[in-house]
Order: sequence, then C-alpha cells, then structure tokens
Amino acid sequence: MFKFKTLWKNKVFIVFLAVVVALAPQAAARPAQMLSKTLLTTVGINKVADGYEVSGEMIINKADQPQSAERKTVMVSATAPTIGEAVNKISASQGREVSFAHTTLIIVASGLDGEDVTKPLTYFLQKTEINNGASVVYTKDDPKALIEASIKQAIAQGGMLGQTAKYNQDNVIGKPTSLETFFKDSLRKSATTITPVVALDGEEIGNNLAIAIFHNGKFAVTLDEAQSTALNFLQPKKTKLRYNIAVDEHTVATLIIQQKKSKIKTSFRDGVPHYKIQIKTTAKVEELSSQLEIDNHLPAVDIEMELVRKLSADLVAALDAVAAEGADILNLYDIFNRRHTHALKNFMADKNPSDLVRHATHEIKVDVRVYS
Repeated sequence: MFKFKTLWKNKVFIVFLAVVVALAPQAAARPAQMLSKTLLTTVGINKVADGYEVSGEMIINKADQPQSAERKTVMVSATAPTIGEAVNKISASQGREVSFAHTTLIIVASGLDGEDVTKPLTYFLQKTEINNGASVVYTKDDPKALIEASIKQAIAQGGMLGQTAKYNQDNVIGKPTSLETFFKDSLRKSATTITPVVALDGEEIGNNLAIAIFHNGKFAVTLDEAQSTALNFLQPKKTKLRYNIAVDEHTVATLIIQQKKSKIKTSFRDGVPHYKIQIKTTAKVEELSSQLEIDNHLPAVDIEMELVRKLSADLVAALDAVAAEGADILNLYDIFNRRHTHALKNFMADKNPSDLVRHATHEIKVDVRVYS
C-alpha cells in the first residue's frame, strides 16, 4: 500500500512541490490572452526605410471583451528588417503568438514595386497553419490606413476589404488570386499574375474594378476600371456586366452587356506573331440620361458605334500597357506554342518568353447588337 509518509521523504518530490508553489501565483495572475494566439484576418506588407512593415487586422480575444459583445477587430503593425522579425514584434506586443490560420486577405503595397514579392510572401507560405486560399491584392495606399478604414466600415472577418476583393475577383479576374495561385502563376512560362486592386476613396474603401499585373513576381502595371472591364470580355465564361458609356457630350447610356462569344486567332505574318481578338456581345439599354430637356431616345446604331469604339479602345490600351511590360495575360506563349510550334521556335531563337508579347502585332474586332 502506498504511503504518503514515504513520498514526503523523497527529495525530488519536495523540490518539485516547491517549484509548483512558487509559480502558482504567477500562473493564476497571467492574463487569459497569454494562453491563446493572435489571430490576423488581414495582413498588409509594405517596404519602408527600416525594412518591412507588417500590418494586420487582429481579432480581439473574447477574454478582452464583455461577454455579450460581438467579436471585434483592431489594427496592429510592426516594422523590422525582415517579415519574420516584424511578425515576432507583433507577437511580443500582444503577448501571444501570431496565427495566420484565419487570414483571408494579404495586401501587397506599392512599396514593394520593383521587388520580387514572392520572396516576402514565401514567409507566409512556409507557415504550416497558413490559409493557402487567402487572396492576394495590391494597393498604392498604406495598408494600415486600408485596414483601419475596413474595420470602421464593417466589423467582420474580411470586412470591406474582403468584400471589395471578392467582387473584383468574381467580376473581372474570374477566379480568386490566392496565395497558392500567385506562386503557381509566377512559375509558369508567361509568369504573369493578376490581382485585384484595393484603394481608399477618402476615408473609406473604394469600390473599383482596377487590377494589378505582376510579371516574374514583380509588379508591372495597373489597369483602370475601363481597361479591366474590357479585358473581362475575353474570359472563357459568358460575361454579363453593367456598362456606362458617353454616347455624346450630353448623353450617358447605361447598358447591360452580355458576352456571347470571344476567341483568339493566331498566325505569323512575315515571321512575326500576330493575333486577332474577336468579341461578340449583345447589349440592352437600361437607361439613357441626358442633360438636355428633350426626348433622350437615341437610335441603337449610335449606341452600337460608340460601344464598339470604346470597348476596342479600352482593350487596345490594356493590351498595349501590359505588353510593354512583357506580361502575357492572354497566355499567348502557350497558344502559339500549341498552334505554331515550329514557327514560334524560329522566332524565339534569340529571345526570351517576354519578347513574344512585346513584338506580337494584334487586331481587335468587336461585334455588338444593341436592343432597347
């Protein structure tokens, strides 16, 4: 039978008990949040003079709030020579380890322009608990200001930033630009990635459909809402968008445009790659607003002509801007390689993959039918 008297004579047990008694008051007084993790739903990365600035939207632990309160978030940030050190600073300031398991958005700021952003993003990809489906977005604003604005507009996971990014992805890019997708795209032959752009409009998150183009992991160019909308008509899926055009100096037409068909024809002309984009759409006039006090009815042919002109001009501007950076958003290298293997091999003999879009010529044909 076990005897307590025997246990009391054991010196090891006595030392253990003394340590427990000494540390018990400290353990009891330790704040509840020390026993949990710092959950970041949004992370912003920027390059500053002192290194990297990491910002985050942090979920306030329930232990720090009244029991009846809804879950709230606050902005935290730190600057250090490396991403890892900045994250460690946030951990130290909060007294608990940072966790990215609930991260849904990673903001890449313009301070990283000219740098291969896959390198700082590698830190997050290496974290075992990271959400690989977290969306990557681009901004020219301060990530801290964006996160603070998002928190003010909507106290919820993802907030206004997440909603804006999702709307952009669904209506322009056609698929989420996740952390995993960003890395996979950067390894392709064309090495081109498209991300949503988030921006401030005053003190709130702006609702825009601009996109950022990354080439070889580096920021290349941003396309405005008109250019990115025009590119949307090249999506394989059937696209339906609300579109505003100025028919003349007095009249604006609001149209519902339905893409019917889009295709790319390729060829070589005098040894140079050439592609022709054909788009067929229909458009229904939703509203005509005129500054003149007259009947604002306009013939469909006038609207068709202006719509063809605008779509074509926006598409040319977008393709030229991207091609100037050597970014292949249409995957032309793969298309030409599949259809014209021998001709492409001869053309690319003394060139790199980025030269294809820089040298390729193009033409655009837009066919529109407008209904009242």
